[in-house]
Formats: sequence, structure tokens, C-alpha cells
Amino acid sequence: MKPVEGDGNSRLPTLVNETIQMLENVELDDRHRRNAHHVLEHWRTQSIARINETHVQKSNEINLEFEKLQNDFNYYKHRHLIELEKKILPNLKQSTKPDELLLMYEQVTKLQQDIQILNSKNLLNISYIIGSIDDLKITKTTDIFDRQDLPVILRQLQQQPIKQHIFSSTCRAMASSNEHILLYDKNELIIFDLNNLCGTITWSTSKQGYVSDMCWCPFMNVFLVLGRLSLNIFDPSIFDCKDIPNVKGTNFNSLISICCYENDVFICSHDPEQHLKYYSLPSWKNDQKWSKNDLCLKDDLGIRCIRTNGIRTAMIIKQKNDLFRVDIFNYELGKVLQSITMGSYKNSKDFTHYMTLLNQNQWLCCVNNEHAVVILDEYGQKYRINNMQAYNACLFSTTHMILRYADRIAIMII
Repeated sequence: MKPVEGDGNSRLPTLVNETIQMLENVELDDRHRRNAHHVLEHWRTQSIARINETHVQKSNEINLEFEKLQNDFNYYKHRHLIELEKKILPNLKQSTKPDELLLMYEQVTKLQQDIQILNSKNLLNISYIIGSIDDLKITKTTDIFDRQDLPVILRQLQQQPIKQHIFSSTCRAMASSNEHILLYDKNELIIFDLNNLCGTITWSTSKQGYVSDMCWCPFMNVFLVLGRLSLNIFDPSIFDCKDIPNVKGTNFNSLISICCYENDVFICSHDPEQHLKYYSLPSWKNDQKWSKNDLCLKDDLGIRCIRTNGIRTAMIIKQKNDLFRVDIFNYELGKVLQSITMGSYKNSKDFTHYMTLLNQNQWLCCVNNEHAVVILDEYGQKYRINNMQAYNACLFSTTHMILRYADRIAIMII
């Protein structure tokens, strides 16, 4: 060190002695360790808070994913029980062809293998890296439930149709079975198969009202054709249309929409006190009814379309100011599981919006005023195809979708 000149030289011994004294007196006290512990504790508290927050978040996600998984499982189980009890078992008693028996054997064997996987495999799991919070992920195996992805259906619907029947009409009602497509046009019902026009039958609009809705009833092997004033059953095998006397509407309280599942039939009307009625087949006994207040909110105008698959029931509900939403209920109609806003459609008519059930708990809605098709599911997912001016849609078996336009019907593979 360079000596300090001037007065500094005389102070240097004093400065050295002071420094010696300071060094002798200084101690490495415990505050350094306490500070480090304090910082460490702060880190632990913050980390635990984040871990707890992530734990709660992931726990909620697990519960939500399990609920979805449970719904998928319920549908899977329900669908295969119907297939076994209503299709395979009856066919076993009738079929003697080796090829058909082999196909049924393969179906049942494959189903047993899937059930064994269900019993042995964890369908929900967690993947993580020790020490990392950000890499914690929930994994789910759902391929066994063979649900079709909504975007896949949307892409398929945007392909070119495999066939079209030219048919101009402003009417919208339509339904299909596994063999026929039934349309309404003013004073007649028109029936097609996939390839040809099969014929027509007269419909008296003055007596039965404009057809507001229709559906295929597998339980009776007939179409249920709902006029605004009456219900008819149309048997395509004999081209006969017969009135059901105990289902009637009026000019003031017209019939709006109809759907069925097995021997259950649901019919809604404009009547606020008997807004929805349940009928049991084949007697057509009215066993239950719901008022508008039972199913809708106070300011709602009412149900405009209803569809069910025996597990979930979906309803298009018209609100004030031309607003619409879809409410998804359990089958017993005791609980709203999901409420999906569809938006505002100005100058919409009561019979403008139709909905069709897809293969799973998914519904396709034709929003005619907006020239769009919307597909939604029971979880509230919503996908939209714009510039698609379909009036109505229905499934033809499980392989084709029929879309009704103003000038044609289009047959799509899905």
C-alpha cells in the first residue's frame, strides 16, 4: 500500500490500532444463519403454496375428467347392452348362416376383451417429473369407448356429398330410419331411400296442421309425424298414415317437437301448463307432463326442439329477444347438466331450429338464420361450420348424415 502523505502518516498507527480493535471485536453471529433459514422458509412456504394450488387444480381436473369418463362409460355400456339384448340375441334365434354367426361371435369376443381391459387397466393416470410442478399432467385412455371426435365429424360434413336428390321446398321437417328418408312438403309426405324417390302420400295441412317435426320410432317400425294440430304414424312398408286420437294440438297451443326412445315418446307444445308430455307405447297413455316453468327459466318463451338417446335429453329453448340456448338434461329431466348459449338469431321463427342426435352424447343444430351448423356435446364444447345453409339434418343408420337444404337433400358419409 502506498504510504499516506502529510497528516495521513501521523494517523496511520491510530488507524491500524482501530482496525485491530475492530477485527478483535467482530464476531460471525447467528444472524447469517437465521437469514438463510428465513429465506429457505420463505421458499418452502411459497413452494408449498404453489404445490397446494397445483394439487387443488389437478384434483379438480381429475374429478372433471372422471365425470367425462363416467359419461363415456355409461354410454358405452348402455349402447352395447342394447346391441346384445336387442340385436345379437334375437338374431341368434333366427340366423343359421355361418358368416353371420361368425361375425356375431367376433363382435361378442371383441367386447369381452374390451371388458377385461376395462377391469385391468387404469384409464386415468398422472405423469410427472420428480421435483417439477410444471410437468405434472393428467393422462386419460378413452380409445376403448370409441367416441368420435367432434372436429372429425365437422371435417366429414364439409366433404362433397356422395349423392344428392334435387328437391325444392321451404319446409324443414325430416327424419330417417336405416332404410328410408321422410320429408314434408306442404300437402304431402315424400319418402326416399339412399338412391331413389320411393313415393308420396297426401298430408292434409288444414286438418292436421303444418308438420313441425318428425322422428323414426324403432319400437313400432314407423315414422311419427307431428303436425301442429295432430300426430300421425306413417308406416313405410304399407304407405299408410294413421292418426293418433289422444295427441292433439290447437291453433293457439300447437304441437312443436317430438322424439322417442324405445317405448318412450316426448312431445312438446306451446301450452305453458302442459309444455312437455310423456307417452308410453304402444298404448299412447300420457303418463307424465311438465309445465314450462318445470323445464325453463321464468323469462323463456319455451322449448322449440327436443331430442334424446335414453341417457341425455337435449332441448333447444327460445329465450327473449330471439336468444336461444341448448339445455342438456338427464333422461328423467330432473337436472340440467349443461346449458349452452347459441346466440341471438333475429327474426327467427318457432320452427326454424332443428337438432339431431349423433352417435354419442352429441347433437347437431341447424341454425338456419345464421346459415350455420353447430355441433355440441354434453360438456359444453361447441363447434361451428359457417356458410352451411342446411334446414335440417338426420342420421341414416350410423354411417350417413342427411342434410336438407332449400333446393335438395344431400347424403354425406360420416
